[in-house]
Amino acid sequence: MRACKTTMKRVSHPFHKGFSEFEFPKARMGLQPFQCHDQQNKIYIGLKDPLKLSDTIVLLPQDLYYLIQFFDGSHSLSDIASLYRRQFGTFLPVDRLTKMIKKMDDGLLLDNKRSEKRLDHIKSTFRKQAFRPPICSGSCYASDEATLIQELEQYRRCAATPESLVEKFTGTPIKAMITPHIDPRLGGAAYAAAYNILHVAQPVDLFVILGISHQQIHYPFAVTDKDFQTPLGVVKTDDTFINKIRDTCSFDIARDEIVHRDEHSVEFQTIFLKYYHKAPFKICPVLCSFSHDMTTAEKNQFTEFVASIRASLETYAGCVSIIASVDFSHIGKHYGHDFVPDSYLLAKVENADKSVLDAIAQQNIAAFEQYFIRSNNKYNICGYPALRTLLELLPPSQATVLQYDNAIMDENRSTVTFASMIFS
Repeated sequence: MRACKTTMKRVSHPFHKGFSEFEFPKARMGLQPFQCHDQQNKIYIGLKDPLKLSDTIVLLPQDLYYLIQFFDGSHSLSDIASLYRRQFGTFLPVDRLTKMIKKMDDGLLLDNKRSEKRLDHIKSTFRKQAFRPPICSGSCYASDEATLIQELEQYRRCAATPESLVEKFTGTPIKAMITPHIDPRLGGAAYAAAYNILHVAQPVDLFVILGISHQQIHYPFAVTDKDFQTPLGVVKTDDTFINKIRDTCSFDIARDEIVHRDEHSVEFQTIFLKYYHKAPFKICPVLCSFSHDMTTAEKNQFTEFVASIRASLETYAGCVSIIASVDFSHIGKHYGHDFVPDSYLLAKVENADKSVLDAIAQQNIAAFEQYFIRSNNKYNICGYPALRTLLELLPPSQATVLQYDNAIMDENRSTVTFASMIFS
């Protein structure tokens, strides 16, 4: 949130003396708004905390939610009251603002000592865990080994990989793959299309998994060295490889390691890897989070991380493959649009997605970037940061698109598109 530089006339409010610690309130980074209605159909905006520091649900009337943008640590309570009056033409009662702040503080949604203490405890607990647990087990895929194998076998059959492709890639090094990170029960065949090829290809010693952090993080990348538990067994991380990256980066690549706890984009790849790749392997789990409009600091950190991981790859003794765990366009009301997708729009989206896939296939970074700059990512391709990173790390290779599909996510036909692709 950026400080408002507009000169304003302050409104004097008799805030309680005991409220001085909230004089310059600051909301925690990464809070996600959602809309709901009460019994009278009045609209409220809820604030979802991806890190789940508290079980408290905070719902705000729309006028108070407007003020959240000014909870940036640089606006005082008087500033915020003045901004409310400017926007709505009326005074903001003291008790409404203080109750709002108290509610947010109780829900640990403010960036202060209370929330920091709770977050430190959660981070410490996660760090002490022997494994990163499979949080999507039982909801997005079966929690027991036998049933999960049945599900994965069904996806394998649905992918219907042509025998000609199987023969073509048998024993071939697969340098990289693009696979979905949508719920496997919606896109399992697209996952299997890539993993069917990996199954017959040259064995890989290390998979660098470039996932997406759906939570806001401090730096463009967050890495964990924690092993991943799955119903099929444990997937080991390569801590030696990760430590090389950590030692050559000036920023802490593990600062936001906690986001791996609830993120599915790496987890889904681990179950397919564990099932399809029978030879021993390890992973380097990376979550990516930045837009095509990076700040100067983000650009520098991006360049530094890419250079570090590239250097580590160049000295790695075994066979390496990079997996970009991404979805493509997100369209419809659930994703902030005011329309219901129809066949005409889906055709336009498919053409846009395929222009991005073409740029990736040609390893044309300029064309890839231009799409996002020109369109301002209007179809919400969430995979941008992982795909951008993949393009920097990908050695010269031949690309093959295996499958492109979409899934309807709600009653308003909000739709997510995804694809699978291999580089040999």
